[in-house]
Amino acid sequence: MKDIRSEAGVAGAVRHAANNLSMVVLSNLDLLTRSVTIDTPAGRQVTRAREACERLLAILVPYTRLSREPVLDRVAPETPLRALLPLLTVVAGGHEPVTLEAEAVQPVPLPRPALDLALLEWAEVAAAESPRGTVLRIALLPGEDGVVIRLSPNPGGAGGALVEVAALVGGSATLGADMAELRLPYQPG
Repeated sequence: MKDIRSEAGVAGAVRHAANNLSMVVLSNLDLLTRSVTIDTPAGRQVTRAREACERLLAILVPYTRLSREPVLDRVAPETPLRALLPLLTVVAGGHEPVTLEAEAVQPVPLPRPALDLALLEWAEVAAAESPRGTVLRIALLPGEDGVVIRLSPNPGGAGGALVEVAALVGGSATLGADMAELRLPYQPG
C-alpha cells in the first residue's frame, strides 16, 4: 500500500492510475484500428489519439518520479536520460528541440531525482536564454573513470544545480556559456 501522506506516495498512486487508464485507452484504440482503414480520416484520428496518449504517458511518468526519495540509481545513464526527454521538451517550452546523443557507457551511480531536476532547470534556462530554435543538446560520453554528460548551450543560470549533482557522487562539473560537463565516476567518491 502506498503512503499517500507523502508527495512521493501520491505521485506513485497517480503514476499507477495514469498507467492503468492509458492502457485502457490504448487497448481500445488498438481495437478500433482493426475496424478502420489507417489512410482514412477516421484512421488518422485513431493514430493521432494513440500517439497523443503515448506522449502524455511519456511526460507524466518522469514527472511523477521527481518527488521520490533521493537515491543513487546504478544504471546505464542513457535509459533515464531518454525517459526524461519528453518532460525536458515540455519544460523547454515545447517548441525547442532537446536531443540526446549517447555513446555506450557503463552504469554509474546517478543521484535521482536531483539529476532529473538539475536537467529540467538547465532545459528551462537554456530555452529561455537562447535564441528561438536553438537545439538543446545532451551528449553522453565515456570518460576516463566514469561518464560525461555534456549539455549545450549552458546559460549561467543553470550552473548551481549541476555542480550540486556532480558533488553528490564525488564527481565534478565544468560550466561555461557554450556547454556544461558533468563528470560522474563509476563509484561514488
